[in-house]
Amino acid sequence: LDADNDARRRIARLYDSGLREVDCILPDCRPQTTHVYHQYVVRSPNRDNLRKQLQDNGIAVLVHYPYAVHQQPAYDRCRIGVEGLPNTEAAVSQILSLPIYPELGDESVRHVIEKMKGGA
Repeated sequence: LDADNDARRRIARLYDSGLREVDCILPDCRPQTTHVYHQYVVRSPNRDNLRKQLQDNGIAVLVHYPYAVHQQPAYDRCRIGVEGLPNTEAAVSQILSLPIYPELGDESVRHVIEKMKGGA
């Protein structure tokens, strides 16, 4: 498990450095914490176009959470208010999970970064 988490962190560092110039928000890791990067989720105002661009280039990307928690059927009884949760709803419309798993090679990560630069 430790080796797999280290591999994910290494991949995340590659994404972090390679995607700095891309118009998206990268995951944040707070000081004095250690992230395991079960998912590497970016936010892009052009998420749907970016998703298509990556998928058209053979890159498997996902929207793990297409609805905010307060939009789930289990929370129908909660009173959110007429205005909803605009920041949460905006985030849900922008999130995209990039490939990250311990066996993902550096060349594959560079390919994702290259295609992100062309489509973000």
